[in-house]
Amino acid sequence: MASPSHAFTAYYVAELLGADQDLIEEIAAMQTDPEEGMFSIIDSEPETAESIVVFTKCAID
Repeated sequence: MASPSHAFTAYYVAELLGADQDLIEEIAAMQTDPEEGMFSIIDSEPETAESIVVFTKCAID
């Protein structure tokens, strides 16, 4: 299987599925394996950064 080339934010996935973003992030917290297509991105210094939950197409499916 090819490596994913796109990642989608929890906000996008919630909008796509018609679900609450908090629910999507809660589900992601229970299944945090990158192999399942869910991981976090940090956009600044690790000490002060909040991570953003993102999903691959595989995880959305």
